[in-house]
Amino acid sequence: MPILILGDSDDLHYSQVRDLLVSYGGDVLEWGAYETFGQPSLSISSNSAPAFQLGNRRLGPNSITAMYNRLKPVFFAEPSHTWEYVSRERKMLVSAIRLLMTPDCRCVNDFYSQVIAENKALQLDFARRVGLAIPPTLITNDPEEAMNFCQGQRSIFKALTWLGQPDGRSLLTTLIEPDDIQQNPEELKAAPCIFQHYIEKDHELRVTCVGRQLFPAKIVSQESADTLVDWRKSIQDCKFDRVELPTDIKRRLLALVESMKLNFAAIDMIVDTNGSYLFLELNPQGNWLWLEQMLDLPISKSIADLLRGFAP
Repeated sequence: MPILILGDSDDLHYSQVRDLLVSYGGDVLEWGAYETFGQPSLSISSNSAPAFQLGNRRLGPNSITAMYNRLKPVFFAEPSHTWEYVSRERKMLVSAIRLLMTPDCRCVNDFYSQVIAENKALQLDFARRVGLAIPPTLITNDPEEAMNFCQGQRSIFKALTWLGQPDGRSLLTTLIEPDDIQQNPEELKAAPCIFQHYIEKDHELRVTCVGRQLFPAKIVSQESADTLVDWRKSIQDCKFDRVELPTDIKRRLLALVESMKLNFAAIDMIVDTNGSYLFLELNPQGNWLWLEQMLDLPISKSIADLLRGFAP
């Protein structure tokens, strides 16, 4: 039975999993929102069953047994409202491929679950429900509430959604003072933010979860001024190593992804100077390839095995 992978080959994570599946003899179908969008077609009609056409091959309902979703934001060299519209329309049609999946389709990840998981406010609530500690947090568009929250406490802000630019720049976690909010109240009213009290870290963690497997990596980020607040600002200044998680933390992380109905998540945590573990956020499409290559973690193989039905 076919395995559908959604994405584009300029994404090295997508290519890694695709090439593994092909090497295992998998029946792989590819569809992306950009590079390969026009090659297959998906037709949904009120007069007939939905059908996916690729060359001479035609698939109908209950024909896709596994799906790997690596659809990413598409950046255009010359952004325009027309191309933004086209990109949204393409992704909407691609996500309708769900109509062709078997009821027990192995999804990494299911479209519905991924939409929920991308909401950072909901992530924090799910984390709290499974007993994971989180930093003191306020999500608001109220400048007065935000100023009161940050008053007398070293604090950070970060976006509710990912904000990236074609040149690779993105909005990272940033220290903030009440005066910053007071001087720009209209900006917060227009675009809400996540505010958290800053936690003094011993180190950070990136835990990649595939099915019921956890691949934790320790991030030594506190030795460089550039990475004290957000290690992503200067990855080359960080040190990475394998690490073992406490049994209780592993249990809670697995409960978290299970409660969110995810088969994959890249989870960011910190270990504070007292040795306490705190959940920050997760990314249901987070990157992992550099950790696999640097620390010899079999993440791509685990994803391919899960898609093939061989997960432990």
